[in-house]
Amino acid sequence: MRFTISVGFDGVVAMLDKFPSIGRMMPRVDEFLAWCVARGICLILDTCREDESLSMALEWLEARDLLRYFSYINENSEEKIRYHGYDCRKIDADMYLGVEYVGLPVRYARSCKRVYQYVRFDRVKMYICESEREFYGAHG
Repeated sequence: MRFTISVGFDGVVAMLDKFPSIGRMMPRVDEFLAWCVARGICLILDTCREDESLSMALEWLEARDLLRYFSYINENSEEKIRYHGYDCRKIDADMYLGVEYVGLPVRYARSCKRVYQYVRFDRVKMYICESEREFYGAHG
């Protein structure tokens, strides 16, 4: 079974903006997603967006060549479904990256009287490496 990460769209892949607008690409997210996929990690885009706003997000990802990194969009992986024997409503992952999750390492920058939140992907990579060791130790 592959290590699986649920990745939020707004605030992780794209900077937060007034919904349903989509902000700029989070700095270094493209490098981070490529790093994950190169490690064999299954990435699930986990977003509350649906219908037109989901289509907007998918078009935004495609235009930046980021959609290719995600194995699933708002659905569980086949591996997790087989493992549990059913498909639950909640996305099942080994790690969750989203603005609503406690512990996502961020830094703040001020620009034009506005505060921007940036994900510290360098620190997230360290957490992933630690979590993978535990995961593969348990699932050998």
